[in-house]
Amino acid sequence: MKAEVIIEGLSRAISLADKATGKNLSLPLLANVFLGAKDNKITVRATNLEVGIEITINARVSQSGTAVVKGSILNSFLSHLSGKDKVALSLNNDNLTITTPTNSATIKSYPSGDFPTLPTIKTSETLELPAEDLIGGLRAVWYAASTSGIKPEINSVYWHQSGVDLVLAATDSFRLAEKKINLSPTNIKGLSLIVPARNTLEIIRSFENQTGSVAVSFDKNQLVIVGGEIYFTTRLIDGNFPDYQQIIPRQHETEVVILRQDWVNALKLANIFADKLSKISLNIDPKQQKIELMSRDSEIGNQESQLTATITGDPVTVSLNARYLLEAMTSLMANTINLKLNGANKPVIMTGVGDASFTYLIMPLLNPAL
Repeated sequence: MKAEVIIEGLSRAISLADKATGKNLSLPLLANVFLGAKDNKITVRATNLEVGIEITINARVSQSGTAVVKGSILNSFLSHLSGKDKVALSLNNDNLTITTPTNSATIKSYPSGDFPTLPTIKTSETLELPAEDLIGGLRAVWYAASTSGIKPEINSVYWHQSGVDLVLAATDSFRLAEKKINLSPTNIKGLSLIVPARNTLEIIRSFENQTGSVAVSFDKNQLVIVGGEIYFTTRLIDGNFPDYQQIIPRQHETEVVILRQDWVNALKLANIFADKLSKISLNIDPKQQKIELMSRDSEIGNQESQLTATITGDPVTVSLNARYLLEAMTSLMANTINLKLNGANKPVIMTGVGDASFTYLIMPLLNPAL
């Protein structure tokens, strides 16, 4: 192998690939990244058998070849070089040499013949949508997935189709986040996928800087996303996501409309004094058109805030998890927030006024899970 490539592009590719490497003791080769140089392209590949990624970048290749090296070492070395400069790569005696006008390093290379290729999917159905929409949708919901591996189907993000909408949903049984992305027009029908939450985060990291569209294809075992120079694959969960639609209230007894920034500031103040469960209490008073937020920790102290809001319906006092509420606010960018309640012991729905694409449901504390 002999090739010359801009450091910035190679560094980004190695950084992305290194996150997909594995720590499988029975397959130590997967702790490395694959480099292939051919036809004035360098291909960087990594997989941990859960996810796989392949990035192709332009280069000047004078001699084709392959190498398998520790991605973390190569990434650390490249990160300390000037990104606009070029770096020369050469493979000699199972060692990869990286050279710039002022620096050089040699990294041990392993045999590349056994390094796995990434799975491909044979399907006539491909979904194309703006990368910004897909990544924004995944960001809006992935944090609500369960962190426990006991139920892998909810330690995941559920992709399904509703009419012309791609619907993304995640739940940990105490809250639910749902985001709708319009696909009109689309020829895809019956889409239903369960993607592990950890792998969802890797999708976000891999495509968050992508411009233009991405192509999504899938079968019963794998999801493949292709955009620009990146080919990404993840395994799917074989299971059934909970039928969450049945727990979303269709009616409400109390409705609150409040300015987003006022709500966020009050939640942050309340969270400072919240206990280990991040518990805060909301006293909603339609007569006074006010919300009182209270939090208390026996080891710290207590705090109270009052907010002016537009309130209709019945008065209600409910205890909620402040951290859960704040996490959802990163997905609610409308200037005004809408809360819908049905008493102290029923789920609370939070949406953005004028934005029907995102719905957040949160269970009151000290009550059964979903």
